[in-house]
Amino acid sequence: MSQSSYEPLLPTKYEAEQPEGIVVPPPILDYGENGQPISSVPGTASFAYQDEYFGKSEFMRQLTSNCLITPQRLLDWQYSERRTAQMVLPWVMLGPSSAARDQELLRRSQITLLLAVRSDKSAQARMLSGARVAGEMGIQHLDIDVSSISNLRSHFITAIRAINVNLEQHCTDINTITSDRSFPGRTLIFCESGNGRSAAIAAAYMMAMFSLNMVQAVQSIQAQRFCISLDDEQRQILLDFGDMLQAQRDVSTAHGSSNDGKGFGLSQSMAGNVNRLVKRTRDKVDDDDEDMDDDGFDGGEQGRGGAAPFRDRIGT
Repeated sequence: MSQSSYEPLLPTKYEAEQPEGIVVPPPILDYGENGQPISSVPGTASFAYQDEYFGKSEFMRQLTSNCLITPQRLLDWQYSERRTAQMVLPWVMLGPSSAARDQELLRRSQITLLLAVRSDKSAQARMLSGARVAGEMGIQHLDIDVSSISNLRSHFITAIRAINVNLEQHCTDINTITSDRSFPGRTLIFCESGNGRSAAIAAAYMMAMFSLNMVQAVQSIQAQRFCISLDDEQRQILLDFGDMLQAQRDVSTAHGSSNDGKGFGLSQSMAGNVNRLVKRTRDKVDDDDEDMDDDGFDGGEQGRGGAAPFRDRIGT
């Protein structure tokens, strides 16, 4: 084989760099006053979302105003428990599709909404639906059909609102929610295994309701259902969802809607400031473009810098 007349000046990599994974550490083991492991979800000071966005604001403020403390399952978790459902919040259960068919479990847990998260293929095959069981028991059901993992994010708001509306319709005394007493209005979120798509929905709910970040939400769920398994793509859409929630909170707080519940609309003065900022940004971009033209860059050799990647091989 003939030798090339050029030799590289810079080292060459023949493998594409692999992106770093999104790491979620194991849940932190905490103990209560009685020495038993506990899992706590901090209450939020206010619920800074538009009314009816995730449900009625006043109801949700009351719902999220207190810190929720539940037993942590890390030390006594059994592998066989993956086949049943666990309570990740006092009004939300997470489990596999087999749990959605266990009518005795549903009655005992006072489930009033079956929320199925399934793929388009399962929907076309009429599989993984809570419709039949819900019809037999006289409760509600909602089937969320997703075409891909990235498509799952577009259903977060629908699922969150459905959970809150179901709870408000059936729970007449909100004080019973933070107590040990049983109450109606619970939701069972499920998919095939109860570990993937449905766990992402549960995490998104906790992020929206309690201002948790992705890691905190996943850890809170793992403390109750240790077998959940979210891949990097699912974790990434939760990170993106968290950024969207934070942006909404910032706008709501700036507009004062965290106290009056009137929504995200900008006042006329704020809208004017935003328009002026956008105009200044556009003018700056135009000026930068003109500066680039003045540098003499014309797409050819002129204006290029840096080192050449190859040189002529000596002695050829």
